[in-house]
Amino acid sequence: MRYKVIVNYDGTNFNGFQRQKDYRSVEAEIESVLEKMHKEKIRIIGAGRTDKGVHALGQVFHFDSDLKITEMGLKKGMNSLLPPDIYVVDVKKTSEDFHARYSAKSKIYRYKINVNEYNPLEVNYVYQLNRELDINKMIKAATMFKGEHNFYNFCGYQENIDKNFVRIINSIEIRKDDKYVTIEIEGNGFIRYMVRMIVAILVEIGLGKKDESFIKERLDSNIKNRSNYKVPGNGLYLVKIDY
Repeated sequence: MRYKVIVNYDGTNFNGFQRQKDYRSVEAEIESVLEKMHKEKIRIIGAGRTDKGVHALGQVFHFDSDLKITEMGLKKGMNSLLPPDIYVVDVKKTSEDFHARYSAKSKIYRYKINVNEYNPLEVNYVYQLNRELDINKMIKAATMFKGEHNFYNFCGYQENIDKNFVRIINSIEIRKDDKYVTIEIEGNGFIRYMVRMIVAILVEIGLGKKDESFIKERLDSNIKNRSNYKVPGNGLYLVKIDY
């Protein structure tokens, strides 16, 4: 039986979602719990990787199991063994052709920025910029990223792994209240660091340090002219994955 699982986690003390030698990862913690429950190694397939310090409100993974147990039993069993910074929200039986990564149609990421006074209680969860941003400039510049584009210069690509840099951005919403600027990006997929690099240049434009020409010179180009701006991972949340 194949199961689709939605999981939340606080990424503060993880070196990312993917299992890594000598570093704590979300994937390794979950697989360790499933191994205890099944008395054998169980591999999970995540919808995507999140970087060090990045949080998830709706990460998805799937795994196959012969365990005779209900969906609720699996959820309760996993949560009873998982560390307190990971929580299984939902477990559902699914078809054998479901794939957490390849079946995904879109993903939503949210980035939170504190533009008010520094708050030490939020350092792991909100980027402490603590400066005013020109939201109108940011909203205007954000429209340049919408639609289908080549993000070769707005991602942390690895030449031996990444071959296709074209992605579709469905929407970018930028909201501001007295304390926070929140940027929400929905797209059909994201390359490593892509969200953090898009947010970073929008912040630079909001601060008046860069203008739209910076984006024009780099977007939809295969000429290596990579953006050097990237916001910290602590303000980023994987919110939802649609199938």
